[in-house]
Amino acid sequence: MAGKIGFFMDCIRRRAEADLKSALAEVSRAGYEGAELTGLYGNAPEDVREWAKAAGLTIVSAHIELDAFLADPGKTVLDYKDLGCQYLVIPDLTPKWQKATNYRWLVKQLVQLGEYCNQFNLQLLYHNHDFELRLKQEDGENLLNHLSADVPGHFLKMELDTAWLKIGGEDPAAYVERYG
Repeated sequence: MAGKIGFFMDCIRRRAEADLKSALAEVSRAGYEGAELTGLYGNAPEDVREWAKAAGLTIVSAHIELDAFLADPGKTVLDYKDLGCQYLVIPDLTPKWQKATNYRWLVKQLVQLGEYCNQFNLQLLYHNHDFELRLKQEDGENLLNHLSADVPGHFLKMELDTAWLKIGGEDPAAYVERYG
């Protein structure tokens, strides 16, 4: 997929939720070669795989809520691996995960999920918003920088959302340079 352009299906969430098959075909007709999903929109993985193949799209990655991922990591990894995903993305942290008291447990879970993904040649990513920049740890450093420092890079990489970095008061270019 290197050098090709993909589409984030959440940009047309209502359409994807209503009829993912035709949404994938529409994305392909628009000239995209890959797609990033936000879950399976209630569809069976084997159906999504066939619809993407028929549309000529590669499913490169998928956003998966952390709690859903933790509930059944084995099924999650196998379902998305079967779709051809290379990356599984934690798109957000619910308020319970944002609490400083849960931080060490969060890091432990991300390490375990990242290690598990690596066993299947998948890479775990974290997609930021602006709240990670406002949540300061005891040393005054923000949550995003701590996650990057505390979870080994081979287990967790960043899917940087530059708009949220800017909204959060940071220099997006500096973050891209720092985290690639």
